Amino acid sequence: CRAVLAATALLAAAAPARAELDFAHDVLPLIKAHCAECHTDGTYKGSFSMDTREAMLGSDEGVVVPGDAAGSLMIELLTLDDPDERMPKKADPLPPEAVALLTKWVDEGLPWEEGFSFKARSWQAPLAPRRPELPPAASPGENPIDRIAGAYFAEEGVPAPAPLADAAFLRRVTLDLLGTLPAPAELDAFVASGDTAKRAAKVAELLASELDYADHWMTFWNDLLRNDYAGTGFIDGGRSQITAWLYAALRDNMPYDQFTRELLSPRGGSEGFIKGIKWRGNVNASQVQEIQYAQNVSQVFFGENLKCASCHDSFIDDWKLEDAYGMAAITAERPLELHRCDKPTGETAKAKFLFAELGEIDPAAPRAARLQRAAELATAPENGRLARTVVNRLWARLMGRGLVEPVDVMANRPWSEDMLDWLAWDLAENGYDLKRTLALIATSRTYQSVAAPPPGEAEAFVFKGPIAKRMTAEQFIDAVWQITGTAPGKIDAQVERNPDRTAAAQPAPAGARWIWTAGNPRPGGERIVLQRAFEAPSEAGAATLWITADNEYTVSLNGQPVGADGDWTDLERYEVGGSIKPGRNLLRVEATNTTNSPNAAGLLALLRIGDFDLATDATWTTPDGAAAAVVGGADGWGGLAAQLGGDADSGGPDVRASLVNATLLMRALGRPNREQVVTTRPAQLSTLQALELNNGAEFVTMLREGASRWLRLHGGEPERLVDELYRTALSREPGDMERAVALDLLGGDEPTPEGAEDLLWTVFMLPEFQLIR
Repeated sequence: CRAVLAATALLAAAAPARAELDFAHDVLPLIKAHCAECHTDGTYKGSFSMDTREAMLGSDEGVVVPGDAAGSLMIELLTLDDPDERMPKKADPLPPEAVALLTKWVDEGLPWEEGFSFKARSWQAPLAPRRPELPPAASPGENPIDRIAGAYFAEEGVPAPAPLADAAFLRRVTLDLLGTLPAPAELDAFVASGDTAKRAAKVAELLASELDYADHWMTFWNDLLRNDYAGTGFIDGGRSQITAWLYAALRDNMPYDQFTRELLSPRGGSEGFIKGIKWRGNVNASQVQEIQYAQNVSQVFFGENLKCASCHDSFIDDWKLEDAYGMAAITAERPLELHRCDKPTGETAKAKFLFAELGEIDPAAPRAARLQRAAELATAPENGRLARTVVNRLWARLMGRGLVEPVDVMANRPWSEDMLDWLAWDLAENGYDLKRTLALIATSRTYQSVAAPPPGEAEAFVFKGPIAKRMTAEQFIDAVWQITGTAPGKIDAQVERNPDRTAAAQPAPAGARWIWTAGNPRPGGERIVLQRAFEAPSEAGAATLWITADNEYTVSLNGQPVGADGDWTDLERYEVGGSIKPGRNLLRVEATNTTNSPNAAGLLALLRIGDFDLATDATWTTPDGAAAAVVGGADGWGGLAAQLGGDADSGGPDVRASLVNATLLMRALGRPNREQVVTTRPAQLSTLQALELNNGAEFVTMLREGASRWLRLHGGEPERLVDELYRTALSREPGDMERAVALDLLGGDEPTPEGAEDLLWTVFMLPEFQLIR
């Protein structure tokens, strides 16, 4: 069953083969020389435009068929014998090698340089900041984003998108801002609340979670800043991490202008970004570390592509070789000779900033002074490009598409200049607070709308609302770990994750102690039951249980299984709000001292319901009423008692995929090697991904362990298992038909491990699970 479904998904969604041609060097010169005169920049003979890839695809059916040169009229016309019909008209036929190149281009899916167009630009991207006048508010305090979007919808004749339901909003915003799924108890409390300001309050709560925020946004910035924990260049010192600096900057919400300055004029562990990779052996002149600096700084902070201009004057925009080398000379520690197409020119590069109108850099100044001057110019009040570029990236991350596309071609015209300019102005005006921009977007009606269908390749873009986004590799892995309980025990990133720093840190528990039924040592193999009745506070909402036992335990709440574990060093955490009922409740633990000989035994637990703590102490009893004995304090058994009430199973924050080394599964799901700047990950399913999600060893292990966990928790209640799985994974209850199919997969009234694995796999493969919409 699983193999059939995976094969179907693969056939339906496999991405086009990876292009092997270089558009700028192989294809563009041919089009310029032989086609552009008749088919670009306002002259479109035969109604055929080659201005952009979208324009070519928007021509009559069959003119160009990506992946099928034999079925494309364009290729056929290049090879006709009749000179009156053959293209190009009134010219010699193309050489066979040129035809072969264009044929290969079409067969490889028509790869195109992002953002390039043959059409002359009639609009120039401004450099200076601009504060647009906001349209009139429809209601007091209306979000500026909604004011601008409302005017846009009216102008375009587009209906405003419908509002998103509470449950769908909570799932979307939690994944977008923190990268995790909301817990069912959190979902219940949010949906049940009648507070009209609950969405704004939830956004504020999520953004106040410093560690979860930093964990999630490490993925975004690691991609942009080429930072990773292992890989090319780290071993020989040709590359260095900025991990500790970056994590602290995100955790503390460092202002973005300061963030930029510390990267461009490094201090305290931030030097790795501008250092670049020192490649082994001989490399092209356009790949040396100084040129990497020019390319990376320009792309990340200003949305400008200097890769072509690093070899020769660019074919695709106005940047010249001197511009790329001028930026490179800022960081050079020796005279830097210009190379054109990898051949030395005899000219020495002079340091200059990308936007020369902002100010000069003294080429004779020491390197540190040049870097400091570059950082000043990058963050100068007159440089509106810095803020425009980052707010465009944040908009794309939350909305599924940038105000400017591609996000690395900021010279392109945005679909709303007012939206881009206002958000950029607001960011700069408010201390470059990125969380403020995220909150503005997330609290807007525009963001909180039903997802619009993605635009087709050939149609001109009109904004109609947010677009569904595929989970990143890290989001997918985190969600699977969250559901299956299979997260690894430690992170690889060297970062400070002290849970006491979080703004949402809970007060320390009162009186948690190790308990048993009598003094220690205890007989090997002894099995006991300890329990505690309590009255739940009114409107209990979310509830969390931390628990461990030396050596193993099973725990239930009001007769419902909660969990089990056999590693006493692993302080497990369970969200149990859904099992708390009004009035009297009973927490019950069966604990076993599994060793063969007498030894110390203990149970340690803390149940937190809002401000109410229920901790293991002498008030716990056996079923026959005998009082528990306190057998250890906070300093015993590895100090685990002192960790109760933290943010994770081990008393610290949960292990997140963004903070561990990439695995094969993560690579298959699109996590890059970060040897280059990555601003947009592939959105389409690939063959490798389909195979890994079908029978990859890593994923299969997660399914197997997750199935065991779910059966341990809810195996005696199949319907509850299905309902809780849907609530956890999809933030909703299953429909009647879904429930029936899921129960059948499980194995009916007596669920099997294989059935539970199949059910988990089926849910994980749902587009509804993998998409943020």
